[in-house]
Amino acid sequence: MINSINYLSLIGLFCLSLMASAENSLSITTQGGAERNIELSSLGKITFQSSELVVHFRNGNTEIFPLTAIQKMAFAEISGLNQSVKAAAFSVYPNPATSFIILENAPADAWIHIYSISGVLMKSCQMQASSGQVDISELPIGFYVLKLNNQAYKFSKK
Repeated sequence: MINSINYLSLIGLFCLSLMASAENSLSITTQGGAERNIELSSLGKITFQSSELVVHFRNGNTEIFPLTAIQKMAFAEISGLNQSVKAAAFSVYPNPATSFIILENAPADAWIHIYSISGVLMKSCQMQASSGQVDISELPIGFYVLKLNNQAYKFSKK
């Protein structure tokens, strides 16, 4: 039951990202670096079942992603025939982290928001430079979602 609530909270975070943006695709990047771009117009719904993200398409097909294999999910704008993603590529490390995380190539002056896996906002701060260190020492051990602009990253604190 608690896992269902946690997954519903994550769905809420992604829906908020979607409503706040004018993007037209969902970009899923796996731990191995493979990227899957899904046009939003083809989506029916996104659900979480056990430890998997299930993408339901309007045509009745589904695509399943194990949560442990997902590095990041972002809403991006697709343009041109090659469907290149215009989202800025930045990274979050180390993962798992202990007292800080480093955001590399993040937009300067952008706000970051860190949510617990249950969807509670745990920390907000503004980036001062394109690469910066964020203190997470006050966060309890657990899993978190970092939201920066339209992109969400998961990380854990040990």
